[in-house]
Amino acid sequence: QKSVDDMVEAVKKSGWDGDWYLRAYDYFGNKIGSKENEEGKIFIESQGWCTMAGIGKEEGMVDKALDSVKKYMDCEHGIVLNWPAFTTYHVEMGEISSYPAGYKENAGIFCHNNPWVIIGETVVGRGNDAWEHYTKICPAWINDQELHKVEPYVYCQMVAGKDAAKPGEGKNSWLTGTAAWNWYTITQFILGIKPTFDGIEIDPCIPSDMKEYRVKRVLRGAEYDITIKNPNGVQKGVKTVTVNGVNREIPALGQNDLYKGPSYSYALGDPKNRALIAVYGQDNVGRYVNKDNVTIDDVDIKNCDTPSSLSFLKTCGSVMDIEGDNVSLLYSRLSCGKNVLRVFQSRNTLVQNCLLSNARNFLIDTGTNDYVKLDGSKTNSFLGVDGTTTTRTLDDYLNGPGDDLRGSAYFSGSGDSASLKKALDSLWQGRRQTSGVENNYKGTRTIDNCYFYRSGIASIGVESVFEGPFRYNNTPSVVRSFRNLFSSRQVPGASSSSRIPYIPNGRFGISYPVSIKVKGKTRFYDYKEVSQMDITGLIEENFSSLISSLPEQLREKIYQIFGRSSTGDKNIEISIDDFFPIKPAIEQLASKKGCYYSGKLPGSEEEKKYRNLPVAYYGGGVNLSSVDRSERDGVEHYESAVPLDLIEYYINHGSGVRGRLYKIVSFFTGFEPFHFTRQKADGEWFGQAPNVSELKK
Repeated sequence: QKSVDDMVEAVKKSGWDGDWYLRAYDYFGNKIGSKENEEGKIFIESQGWCTMAGIGKEEGMVDKALDSVKKYMDCEHGIVLNWPAFTTYHVEMGEISSYPAGYKENAGIFCHNNPWVIIGETVVGRGNDAWEHYTKICPAWINDQELHKVEPYVYCQMVAGKDAAKPGEGKNSWLTGTAAWNWYTITQFILGIKPTFDGIEIDPCIPSDMKEYRVKRVLRGAEYDITIKNPNGVQKGVKTVTVNGVNREIPALGQNDLYKGPSYSYALGDPKNRALIAVYGQDNVGRYVNKDNVTIDDVDIKNCDTPSSLSFLKTCGSVMDIEGDNVSLLYSRLSCGKNVLRVFQSRNTLVQNCLLSNARNFLIDTGTNDYVKLDGSKTNSFLGVDGTTTTRTLDDYLNGPGDDLRGSAYFSGSGDSASLKKALDSLWQGRRQTSGVENNYKGTRTIDNCYFYRSGIASIGVESVFEGPFRYNNTPSVVRSFRNLFSSRQVPGASSSSRIPYIPNGRFGISYPVSIKVKGKTRFYDYKEVSQMDITGLIEENFSSLISSLPEQLREKIYQIFGRSSTGDKNIEISIDDFFPIKPAIEQLASKKGCYYSGKLPGSEEEKKYRNLPVAYYGGGVNLSSVDRSERDGVEHYESAVPLDLIEYYINHGSGVRGRLYKIVSFFTGFEPFHFTRQKADGEWFGQAPNVSELKK
């Protein structure tokens, strides 16, 4: 999905010419299909591709491009390939400028790419225009056979365009893919009968004077007899569906009627215009349970079809979100979400005999929204890098010696590593205000006889509030200096007024804990290579796009720091792993602790190293939640939680620019270690899939 999103952004940024989509850039970097060109200003291919895909639909690009097609390229015989036709030979364009105007690739009407524009018209609901384009190239609607000349029952490869000697004259019948394209277009996008993985979708886009039609469609052994009625003469939008005599009204949803997650919990930068760093918070929900004393029994729910890659689940939200007290989920299957089951603000939750599968982040994500704010007026003793101790209030220390400690010493990498680590630990201990919070559990989650299969990070995620010092009081000052590096530069793709201010949200402190009990025959079929771990569903970065806005010489230096060379390309990808190195740190920890399992997956000849992480405890902020596995069968297969100290990792990665960028993230997340429970290297359930029948009543 990230690749798709990146391509969409690239087209909007570099492929839009103001009123239509560019066709290409030539070898020398010159635009093709632009207002800047004297001939060949607009081409049909890119208008078809991009409008079919809906690129820039919300910004009005699709409507503008289709209007331009209508204005400049359409004629009574169809849509020409390009406009204006080339009248002289262009060596950089080659063959297309060698044909006579109005023929072949030089502004002829190629029938097989007219349907692309027709589909684009249905994307924005313009049924009248879609139908008009269709009838111009459909042989059944062409009456002037003396002009058209070719067989009246077959499509042409090309029809002479409006600049030709004989506009409308057909050429090269049979030699085309138009029949297949138009069959696809008319059946699935105009008549609107579309097969899907789950069944059949009905979404017509028709001319307003088409009042009724009937379609018989055989699909997967079932015959559908469908009658479409349009008494009000609309072009798109289904109001009601009657299935076997049962009327089902479909609510009309406006632009603001749907929550579009995931939203940000907090960000460095404008969250509406590509923040520099952003932590994801609340998400969409497939099923929301907010009532108390509820039992959910024998349900099978998924937010979408099973994807080939878990990255596609980024915007699919949680499959179920439980916030009621005393809720039981029994004998059920939940699948395919960013998080599959999310349990917050629930006093007691039982998940029993359930299969949880296919999550971008966690199969169960749990925690509480309750927290206590830090008291900056409390006095603590703090250890400096030089070994001296000072006693101050937390606020005074953070704005004084603490600012220097994190800026001059930690950020710049100066001084002895061991002394620096002790000083940072002392600072963090002064912020660990856990009185009244520790052991004060705000809920219990009991997981009994459940199977976990295929997560992007870990099977169970236990959240706590990130509490880095920059969120608390805008320190250390070095982060403000780093932010100012970009403050005068516009974020690519953002509005002209966009800069990178810090946007705090005030949610900061110590999270109350929850208690998690894992019991019975609960199994974790969740092996993956470390390289497959994906944390982009937790934290987003836009360093890459910001770096691309820098002068070339500086940009090249930054790319070299990350072991890449831009070689003239402004869009070299730098991922979140370059700034928040959870994956390399886990790999280092796994190698040190020996918790890899080496094996071959079914169908594979190559032996690889895999790891299985049943539980991941959020770090950064204090995480006081607990997981009790003492009542789980086979508890001997699992190790206790081990800390992953990213601060130590950052300190050991030096004072260079890359090391400093690591540390920038810690000023937002905080300094507390993450913790992971690990499967021992004995391969329990490796290469196997859950047997659902074992979970049945």
